[in-house]
Amino acid sequence: MNFPQGGVAQLGLLDEAAPDRGWHVRQSARARRLAVRVLPGGLVEIVVPNGTRPRTVEMFVTRHRRWIERTVDLYRPAEMPAEGALPEAIRFPATGQSYMLLRIA
Repeated sequence: MNFPQGGVAQLGLLDEAAPDRGWHVRQSARARRLAVRVLPGGLVEIVVPNGTRPRTVEMFVTRHRRWIERTVDLYRPAEMPAEGALPEAIRFPATGQSYMLLRIA
């Protein structure tokens, strides 16, 4: 795959399919196979070995699209707070714990 300097390229197919999500393809000299990572915040990174063809990446993403979308949904916050606003509580659904935040002036 021919990537610009720095090894990061946008894959047009993914940008069209998910314009509101961050997707990027990263070429790695250490990679031995294609891999997908979903990072906190929902950024999807496809790591590919040097020389991988764009069509191979597209087929890989197509095969794994359902898993990617489910995983991105797990990283998406349940509710989006207003810009700069602090939440009233921090909730941990996995453990059922909740902590109220106190504002100290």
